[in-house]
Amino acid sequence: MPKSEVVAFLGPKASYTHQAALSYFTSQDHDLEPQIAIEDVFAAVQSGAAINGVVPFENSTNGSVLFTLDLFADL
Repeated sequence: MPKSEVVAFLGPKASYTHQAALSYFTSQDHDLEPQIAIEDVFAAVQSGAAINGVVPFENSTNGSVLFTLDLFADL
């Protein structure tokens, strides 16, 4: 039986983004669906396939994830 809300995240499972999604969205109440690219997460939310999305906007290696910030600004 599908759960009520889908949350898209930049996959794969067990990634930092997946862990962030799990810390906010309970797996009992949400279907957490991994996406291949950041833009896929945005597309899932915009199309209504997902109610929320989790993407990185900063990391410890390179700082800001400019591609994510660009998508927030453009979409």
